[in-house]
Amino acid sequence: FEQGECTYFNFAYPLCKGDGLVKVEDELGNGECADAFATSECDFDGGDCCPYSIAKSPDFGDGQCNGGTINTKHCGYDNGDCLSFTRNYPFCPIEELSNRNVNASVILGDGICDSTVYASSDCGYEYGDCDIGQTGQDIRFRGLASASSIEFHTRMSSDGSTLIIGIPFSEIKDGKWQ
Repeated sequence: FEQGECTYFNFAYPLCKGDGLVKVEDELGNGECADAFATSECDFDGGDCCPYSIAKSPDFGDGQCNGGTINTKHCGYDNGDCLSFTRNYPFCPIEELSNRNVNASVILGDGICDSTVYASSDCGYEYGDCDIGQTGQDIRFRGLASASSIEFHTRMSSDGSTLIIGIPFSEIKDGKWQ
């Protein structure tokens, strides 16, 4: 949008208008996220605040509060889907948690305890999905946590009433798995 090509700019961003939005043509899509333009109307600063890979994904603004980078200030808290979550749990460190290995498949408030990332009192135990001791929370065996690099083997009964959790054996010693 160089040299005052307002026509092209207005066509690309017809709703990016308002008081306090100055030098819009220079700001949008310049490689730096400006909070004033981190709105859906301004295409999240032309992709500078919320990457197009997120803002154009089917999970974005789909009516469910997704976890990860999609649920950050610069992505409009999942384009508004997570606003009630942020109001109800203002001490949940959303920005910090988005840097962990979490993706949008974690849905907050859907009744399924998806991960341990949001399973804290500050985050409402994944917006009510998790309770202490529920599947999806850290499990400890002999000092090893489920979030460690050890892979736990799990089996669930067909009716969902029984969960068996095992630690894989690492070596054979005296004819027995250790």
